[in-house]
Amino acid sequence: MDKKILVVDDEPDILRLVTFRLKKYGCEVLSATNGKEGYELICKEKPDLVLLDLRLPELDGTEVARKVKEDPQLSSVPIVILTASADAADLEIIKELKVEGYLTKPFELADLFATVEKYI
Repeated sequence: MDKKILVVDDEPDILRLVTFRLKKYGCEVLSATNGKEGYELICKEKPDLVLLDLRLPELDGTEVARKVKEDPQLSSVPIVILTASADAADLEIIKELKVEGYLTKPFELADLFATVEKYI
């Protein structure tokens, strides 16, 4: 597949699992454990897809998504939000961010792969 995916999540188990599975799937995977590091990697690497947790230290996932979508150089980078909560308030935030989609944690690997296929 040879696509570059950035996974930004502060939960080590999720980061490890998703990174491992996507590498097995044939993707180049970059990872970050906070929003600041994630945003810097998006700017530097311009990945083919970003899997972004909403609740992150240093720079919240919503701020990362806003900054990316407002930057003409980065706005075409697809972002899929990873969220533990799919309540109405979070879904409204996700909609306002104008990101490509979201996955609710915990998710099935088949859903992860389908999402990757859909956006890259």
